[in-house]
Amino acid sequence: MQLIVAALLLAGLRLYRVTSYAVTRRRTEIGIRMALGAAPVGVIRLELRRVALLVGTGVMVGRT
Repeated sequence: MQLIVAALLLAGLRLYRVTSYAVTRRRTEIGIRMALGAAPVGVIRLELRRVALLVGTGVMVGRT
């Protein structure tokens, strides 16, 4: 049980790091979107959609 919890914790931390890195690299694009009138909720939704795609792909690959 402890091993599963540790694995989930490490996977969550890694996902956070990858997401943080991707958002940092796209900071200029996000700023331009916001300057042109994009709603903050829309920008957050865009990034969360990308994270969901990464998680979904990881789950599908992990199941095989």
